[in-house]
Amino acid sequence: MLRVAVQLPEVLRPRSGGVKLDVVTKVAGEPEAKTSFSMMEVNEARDGGGLPAPPPGSSTHAYRLSPADAARFEALRAAMIEQGRQGRRGSMGLGVAAKEFCRANETPQASLPVRIYLLTSETKSFVPVVSDFDMLGDPALAGGLESIQPCRQ
Repeated sequence: MLRVAVQLPEVLRPRSGGVKLDVVTKVAGEPEAKTSFSMMEVNEARDGGGLPAPPPGSSTHAYRLSPADAARFEALRAAMIEQGRQGRRGSMGLGVAAKEFCRANETPQASLPVRIYLLTSETKSFVPVVSDFDMLGDPALAGGLESIQPCRQ
């Protein structure tokens, strides 16, 4: 079980395929490897369970892996476990990012806080991995926000 939730100001919406899960694996003596997965948005109430309510003016978007990507992820995880059984030290890190957005309206914002949560079979509930990251506080992101296209209605 792997779920991701993103809380965004309502002025921004993630584009389909715009939320990614990056898995970085490292086995001793080998170069680091990165595998990316596109997350699928889900609307089922159980996928958002246990999340704090979004701040006023924000909304929550929940995601999961497609069945094919879930199988790829599980194979990657099993391969890392097998490396450990063979006495090879390794690590596996997860990163979640909302990378592609559309603009829901033209309303100027003083800040654009983003929260990202992760739920795994180990955590059994959503845990924050990014808390109140202000996209306008990062000069590289803030400059790129002007070029975000409007969402199709």
